[in-house]
This record gives sequence, structure tokens and C-alpha cells, in this order.
Amino acid sequence: MRHQPIGKVYDGFYRQVNFPSNFFANSLVINPSIANDIESVEVLYGDASIPYDFTPVSRFDETERHIYASKNEYPLQFGLKIAFKNGIIVYKVISF
Repeated sequence: MRHQPIGKVYDGFYRQVNFPSNFFANSLVINPSIANDIESVEVLYGDASIPYDFTPVSRFDETERHIYASKNEYPLQFGLKIAFKNGIIVYKVISF
């Protein structure tokens, strides 16, 4: 299977975003001054018809991931959630 670059791909019938394995291991940098305060880091990916279901970053990174849908279906979404040991949760979801 030929790997597509990260980014949106349209072929007229569907849209797709691809993430290589180890995407976060190779791109997410956490400031060392707050690293010990973090409880977990999780990822959300899929289409907007799926309720928020976050996956641990380590599981997301295990293999190449694809987000895809028909061009006329729900928007695609991708997000990151960081939970701190003090109970504060920060997350951002991007729909496209």
C-alpha cells in the first residue's frame, strides 16, 4: 500500500487525512517543566458522526491511521486532549 502524505486528500468521491505510525512520537513536544504534571495525552479522530472517543497517544501511534468519509458526509475531526494530575483537562478538536 502506497503511503499518502499527511494532509487532506480529495478524489472527487471522498476526503481523507493520513497520519504515519509514530506521528505523535515524532511531532509532539511537551514542555519538560510541565511533563510531570500530566496524567494522560489522548487523541480523537474520525468523522463528526462518532461521539467523542479519545484514544491514548501510544495506541494511536502504533500504526498508520486514516480519517476518511464521503465528501458529502459529516466533517472529519481530529483532536488532542491533555489531562493534568490536578484535574484540569485541556482539549482541542478541529473539524474539516
